[in-house]
Parts: sequence; structure tokens; C-alpha cells
Amino acid sequence: MSDTQIVADKDQRARIVRNYAFILFGLLFWPLLVVAHLRASRGRSSVNASERGHAVFQYQTSSVALLSGAVLLLVFLVLAFGFPPANALEMAHARMRNMLLINLGYCFSLWAAVRSIRGLYLASAGEALSRPTVWTIWPKIAE
Repeated sequence: MSDTQIVADKDQRARIVRNYAFILFGLLFWPLLVVAHLRASRGRSSVNASERGHAVFQYQTSSVALLSGAVLLLVFLVLAFGFPPANALEMAHARMRNMLLINLGYCFSLWAAVRSIRGLYLASAGEALSRPTVWTIWPKIAE
């Protein structure tokens, strides 16, 4: 391998790893998740199969995280402003309902975090994903 190919490979790997980091931090600060989603969307048309596999994996992960966050926020806003509690009993029910929504959000965030950490590990090791379109939490390494 020439020096140019080695530098290009390291640059490609750094872009993939950086996007996984954007997804992880984007779970706490959503504009980074939007940036990661857009970067992964662009990377899906890559010529390199390894980079394309990671981009598809990142695109799926960020899509689910964005959609689940938007749906849970929308449900919360409809329930909070559309059906405000009138008495103490309804307030207790509203708190329980909100805790359920928060727990669902934690489950989706955990799923996205584990997928991103596994992808980050595989990308930093230079491994390709065997089937990036699978929605499992633990992708397999390409043979």
C-alpha cells in the first residue's frame, strides 16, 4: 500500500468513527443526531463496501433514534396540553403516563447507544459489517 492509500484509509475510518460519536452524543443533544443522520445518509452511496455498510448501519440507528424521540415528544405534548389533569387523581395518572414515556425513550436510547458503541468498536478496528441492514442490537463482523 502506498502512503496515499494508508492516509485515505485512516481518514475514512476517522469519518466513520466520528459519526458514531455524533450519534452517541446526539442521544443527549439532538442537533448532533440530525448531523449524524445527514452524514450517514450521504455515506450510503459510498464506493467502499465497508464504509457503505457502516453508513447504512448509522443511518438506521439515527433514524430510529430521531423517529422515536419525535413520536414520544409528540405524544407527550398531546397528552400534556390536550388532556390537562383536573384533579389530584388525574395528576397521578399523568405522572405515571409520563414516566412510561420516559422509560420508552430510555429503551430506544439504550438500543441506539449499544448499536453505536458496537459500530464504533468495529469501525475503529477496521472491521466491516456483514449485514448492516439487520436491525439487531449486535451486528456481526464480515468474514
